[in-house]
Amino acid sequence: MGSLISVPEEQQPSHRKKRQRSPEVDDDDAANNAPKKQRVEEPRSSNYDDLICDLACAHDRMQKQYIIKEKEYYWLRARTAHLEETVEEREALMKKFEELDELSDRMFVAIECLKVLLKKTK
Repeated sequence: MGSLISVPEEQQPSHRKKRQRSPEVDDDDAANNAPKKQRVEEPRSSNYDDLICDLACAHDRMQKQYIIKEKEYYWLRARTAHLEETVEEREALMKKFEELDELSDRMFVAIECLKVLLKKTK
């Protein structure tokens, strides 16, 4: 039978030693001294291509929503045509419809301008 022999501390494997912190190391400093992740810069052309693609998708979605709202408006007008409506109500409805039309036109123009600007700066 073998006897247990204690190995001197300097001969023990390093993973068995307890980690000693030096007194001058502070937790806050350790966090600040940690290596920071480097941000990888994408080439500008792919960013512009993505933006143009996003603008095109937004344009298509907005156009679809506009068509849906326009259909809803005409459906509602057809359903309520038999009801008596005052001149003020009719004018208010027409004003709202014109505002919607004007807003959508402005949005379409803005998206087209952004597309042109992005293509020029590419």
